[in-house]
Amino acid sequence: MGLEAATFIDDLVVTNPVNTDTKSQGDDHLRLLKTVLKNSIKRVTRAFYVPGTVAKSGNYTVLAADDNKTIVCDTTAAFTLTLPALAAGDAGWCVYVLKTTTDANPVWIAPPSGTINGHTKVRRSVLGYITKVLWTGSVFSASRSGAPVGSVLDFFGTTLPPGHLWADGLTFTAADFVELNTALGGNTKPDVQGRVVAGRDDMSGTSQNRLTGLSGGVNGDTLGAAGGLESHTLTEAQMPVHDHDNFLSDPGHNHSYSMGNNTLGGNTQPPQTGLANQTSGAVITNTTGITITNVVTGGGGAHNNVQPTIIANKILVAE
Repeated sequence: MGLEAATFIDDLVVTNPVNTDTKSQGDDHLRLLKTVLKNSIKRVTRAFYVPGTVAKSGNYTVLAADDNKTIVCDTTAAFTLTLPALAAGDAGWCVYVLKTTTDANPVWIAPPSGTINGHTKVRRSVLGYITKVLWTGSVFSASRSGAPVGSVLDFFGTTLPPGHLWADGLTFTAADFVELNTALGGNTKPDVQGRVVAGRDDMSGTSQNRLTGLSGGVNGDTLGAAGGLESHTLTEAQMPVHDHDNFLSDPGHNHSYSMGNNTLGGNTQPPQTGLANQTSGAVITNTTGITITNVVTGGGGAHNNVQPTIIANKILVAE
């Protein structure tokens, strides 16, 4: 009898049973095939669909029979894929969504009711990214790739890439970017134009007091707070302590003289007139008459606060 010992599909011998086997031995082959199939293919509790593709360019209600298909999306115009209503026993059902056009238009993925990723719909507009949509048995989940929604990235291109917005402080339509609206807690984009981003000072739960709300500064404990100056003119209170007094001191000096006849170079001089009230040996004190002219220098202009910097576009991850 040509009955092989087999556990998995690859163990089966395609030439068995041989033509000399009796019909009664067919039972053994059938039992072997059942055992091999159950060992090789696990968790088959519902229909299994071979992977395939389907192309869409407009609103489409996805079928339960689209299980394991890739839905190729031409978003020349934006459209919505509405997912099917599934039962708990359909857990593991999935489709893959792929955008193939270079435009910025999105394909929306919406559940038949309830939410997907906690939202009424999710947006996918990036060329070539595959989104796996999975039914868990109770909710739908849609995968995504890249940085978290709400991140700000340096970008040295000039054209805004799909799936992103300029971090320019303007508002966006919340219904168009539901995940971003949730991440930011509103529909106002952060404004990082001409600004350097610093880490929030109390991310650990305790303020590190490295960025505080000093004059012209920024409160580092407040998410989205902004401050600082490109340049600054010092006030008198901000100047270093210094002293302009007593840089020159003139203690004065004395002149002595004697009244009466003075002998100078062998000649006898007569008494001086006009000094009747002076007494011999008197001392007259005087100063030099030195003065200091106050010379003002410096322009009093603002000084530069800018660190070595390179300029990039700042883009906000929006989906």
